[in-house]
Amino acid sequence: MERFADDLDLTQLHIDKHINAAVSKIREKATEGKGRKECCECGIEIPSARLKLIPNAERCATCQEHHEQHERLFAAPPRYSWVDDVA
Repeated sequence: MERFADDLDLTQLHIDKHINAAVSKIREKATEGKGRKECCECGIEIPSARLKLIPNAERCATCQEHHEQHERLFAAPPRYSWVDDVA
């Protein structure tokens, strides 16, 4: 039984190591963000307050809002299934 617990501990350490490495990589990428100084849509400088909240922001708040509205409008509608009618 003790051997089983040791294996579980080693497995958990392995998982934690991979998770920590992935989180570190994400944090590094977040600080490298494309368009960090200027909005990729309109070209104006992204306010430092926004960059503090969203380090990898590519757009100013106004352009981001327009981008998200566009995505919502033109997103593919949910697929309809005849199974929904049967249930």
